[in-house]
Amino acid sequence: MAKESSSDENGVRMIESLIPNLQIPELHHDKLKGIGKYVAKHKIQELFNELLVNILTTKPKDVKGTIVNLLKRVKKTKIPDSDEIIWDFGQNYLEIGDFETLFDTYDVLGVHHIPVNYMIDALSVAGVPEARTLIETKYPEIIEEGHVNKVTFLYIIEEEHRKAGFAFKIDSE
Repeated sequence: MAKESSSDENGVRMIESLIPNLQIPELHHDKLKGIGKYVAKHKIQELFNELLVNILTTKPKDVKGTIVNLLKRVKKTKIPDSDEIIWDFGQNYLEIGDFETLFDTYDVLGVHHIPVNYMIDALSVAGVPEARTLIETKYPEIIEEGHVNKVTFLYIIEEEHRKAGFAFKIDSE
């Protein structure tokens, strides 16, 4: 029997936590766990979350048409150097100009580099989980230097923001 992936395990745990509240007979529990695995494996909850956030943020007049257009352009994408899959809507929620502005906000003296703690803070602001651990393990040379220049900042934040699963920019209609 193949080992379950962590997303399959998460799907089973999610279903197991719901079963007692739903008062569903035990005879159906295995089927529900299979559904949980399927939902987790195919990232269905994440897909619907992204669609819902887009609709609630943009409040388009043609909700159905907007959903159809989003679904036409979405692709499942494997994150490099990982087994993780994300939904890619073709554009990042934050773009390079947003990250440049973020860097410039931290670089109040205009010296073209910022302390590592500001880089960590920027990653957190951009939604990258466990930013400090990420920098310490993946980019130890930055910790050693104690600061980061704009080019390196932009490369890291754009890459890690995308890998964190932020895959589309909200378009107004």
